[in-house]
Amino acid sequence: MANRLKSILPRIIGDRQSAFVPGRLITDNFLVAYECFHFMKKKKTGRKGWAAAKPDISKAYDRVEWGFVEHVMKAMGFPLS
Repeated sequence: MANRLKSILPRIIGDRQSAFVPGRLITDNFLVAYECFHFMKKKKTGRKGWAAAKPDISKAYDRVEWGFVEHVMKAMGFPLS
């Protein structure tokens, strides 16, 4: 199934997506987040403040509606057994 999806992934994965794309690493996101929080922690001057949000995405794949995924794949022409 992974090989079948490989041909259409470039069309359905956004430019900002960093996981599951050759040449991109999900760990890059952690490095960017670390640098942002480091900047926010060290900022001592100026009146404007900064804010950050940390969404919980640790269980994102546990919440996938697999019936929906199967339906979409069938609609796209993927043969499912």
